[in-house]
Amino acid sequence: EVSPNTRSRVVGARDHGIKFAAIGRLETLGDSTCRTIYKNASHQTSCITPKRTGAPSVLTPGDHRLIRRAIVVNPKITTQQLFISCAPHSSKKTIYRYLKKSGIQKWRAK
Repeated sequence: EVSPNTRSRVVGARDHGIKFAAIGRLETLGDSTCRTIYKNASHQTSCITPKRTGAPSVLTPGDHRLIRRAIVVNPKITTQQLFISCAPHSSKKTIYRYLKKSGIQKWRAK
């Protein structure tokens, strides 16, 4: 991943007429990387890549609170039990992913 500052330097250098090969040597990047950065700069806001779009989360902030409360009450609760008691509208895998992302998975027994 190239930092926004490096992207800005590449775009600025190219706007001043410096060739991609020279920019690549100065920034220790490949020619094609510099070309791609310059090509993508037109649809980026200040050389920062926009957030990826995707489906919204199935678990709401309320579900997150319910899951955390259930784990505090019973740290040994399984994902299956969390699924049944807290968020039956989602899948077991979704709850497992949330626990892993939050770092809660290590609190409880598998």
